[in-house]
Amino acid sequence: MKKILLTSLMVTLVTGAAYAQGTVVLGNTTLEPIQTNSIALGGGSANTPNATVANFDYEVLTYNTSGALGVLAGNLPGYLQQGGSLSALVGSSWSDTGLSMTNTGTGTGKANGGGSVANNWAAGTTNDFIVLGWSANIGNWATISNDLATATLNAQNGSYYWTGPGFSGLTVGVNYFLGASVVGFGEAGGTVGSATQPAFALFAGAPGATGTPVDTSTELYIIQVPEPTTFALMGLGAASLLIFRRRQ
Repeated sequence: MKKILLTSLMVTLVTGAAYAQGTVVLGNTTLEPIQTNSIALGGGSANTPNATVANFDYEVLTYNTSGALGVLAGNLPGYLQQGGSLSALVGSSWSDTGLSMTNTGTGTGKANGGGSVANNWAAGTTNDFIVLGWSANIGNWATISNDLATATLNAQNGSYYWTGPGFSGLTVGVNYFLGASVVGFGEAGGTVGSATQPAFALFAGAPGATGTPVDTSTELYIIQVPEPTTFALMGLGAASLLIFRRRQ
């Protein structure tokens, strides 16, 4: 009987350790502002919230690296210019922590926390992470995660802008923004054995004993919404090409 109880206890402990959730906090200050950037399309850059967009949403994603850098080693726009795509963020390599946030609404470029318990980031383990942000007028996390797979970042005027078929349903003339922080690296807080360590701060001015947080500004680049006539012309061109080939 004692052996059965001991075995049950060990299974419980192992299972609990495997699914333990770590804790993180934002720690976002005005030294690491989140900004809207429409320079590529002739606009400017400013701290969130932008005057034409009421709200912004954020999601924290992690990559389990066991102490090594993940697939995004550096600034996200730089990575995309080397042939990557945002679909890498929502594929099998990256995991959604379930941590969702909004902006503070004060114009200081700060995010506003939405809890501290991170899924897929166990207490005492180190992960790469990014903070993905978008203007709430695009939709919720379910919407934006679907759009990411076809989003392309384009260089222009010394900056970037987004294009992609997933944005075809947006309204022409309205500003929409999307972007991600640089890749951070840290150890989640929480209870490890008999000890409890503090929550890891995702944003901070300098690296610390538990990792390297985001210590630079995060740019949310403007989305170029395709004109409805663009898709009509594309369809007409494809149909003309098909007819031409059949006549040959």
